[in-house]
Amino acid sequence: MKRGARKDIAFFAVIIAVIAAVILNNDIKTPEQYYAEQEQRTESGIGSVTLTVQCTEVVNERGYGSDLPADGIFFQDESFVLTEGESVFGVIKQALDSKRLTFDYNILPGGGAVYINGIAGLYEFDFGPESGWYYTVNGTAPDINCGAFIPSPGDEIELCYINHYYGGRGQ
Repeated sequence: MKRGARKDIAFFAVIIAVIAAVILNNDIKTPEQYYAEQEQRTESGIGSVTLTVQCTEVVNERGYGSDLPADGIFFQDESFVLTEGESVFGVIKQALDSKRLTFDYNILPGGGAVYINGIAGLYEFDFGPESGWYYTVNGTAPDINCGAFIPSPGDEIELCYINHYYGGRGQ
């Protein structure tokens, strides 16, 4: 076999491996599976919380991207089912998945801690060294990570992109 042919085979093998990894690491569902899962969430839920996700503080500063809403509000005061022991991050993930919004996060070592890097192409540090995503529950920024904070039914959660970190605000 010629050397060039071996390179081609190796190249295609790498491409196939990458595609396989992407498929295996994504939770691909049929519409029927998705709606069955949502129905099960509703049946096993302990109540609901409301969630707002917005980037109004920065959206007017520059035309940032086609994925961002013109008014900076992805959704406001929408109700989501809360299951027993679910964290704020679990609610956020449920909401962003249901809206088909792209987002990037890291689960930090030690369990429970999650860091939200970006939503809909808007990432930490895009507007300077103190910009990024932070959350509040009932208007207060909890002193624990969104992956560890367990909300109660009726809580109001807000996830905001801020330009500058002010003491007491953070993920």
